[in-house]
Amino acid sequence: MDAVRALKQAAKDLTSACLADALRLPPINSTPDDMKALTEKIDAALARRKQ
Repeated sequence: MDAVRALKQAAKDLTSACLADALRLPPINSTPDDMKALTEKIDAALARRKQ
């Protein structure tokens, strides 16, 4: 249950921290490079959030 709670909290943090960034992302064509770029943006936003 702790994992579920942590996942829900991470989703809330991600939503609040990244929503504006996500809205500025170009449309994703689902290429590996696009997904890698998106993952890097999300990771960077989460890292900023934890500081």
